[in-house]
Amino acid sequence: MKIPQKIQEIINQDKAFAFGTATLDGIPNINMIAVKKIKDDETILLADNYFRKTFTNLQKNVKATILTKRAEAKLWYQLKGTCKYVNEGPEYEEFKRWVKSIKETLPARGMVIFKVEEIYNCITGPDAGKPIEG
Repeated sequence: MKIPQKIQEIINQDKAFAFGTATLDGIPNINMIAVKKIKDDETILLADNYFRKTFTNLQKNVKATILTKRAEAKLWYQLKGTCKYVNEGPEYEEFKRWVKSIKETLPARGMVIFKVEEIYNCITGPDAGKPIEG
């Protein structure tokens, strides 16, 4: 699904968004992701600097969610999708260089390729929970 431009702008401006994963038996995990970048209209790249439970979850359950916001404007969106974990190859090496350019001491152990499948409005009001068309 294509991420609408206005939501891409929110993702880019959001200093850190929530990234949720779960075990196969449904035990949830959530953490904050600050080092992320939009690859294209359907894909977001996330840096694995210190994943522990997130890494373990993604090895068995590739479904995940992102909650991004522009709090001062009361704009909140949930993205659901499928992840692929990569820690070798040219695309990963390029991403690792980018991560290190932000902060040299970040380990950049891997990257998550998050393919957006659904987007939901999380703004308070009558449209809360409704899907966004991409």
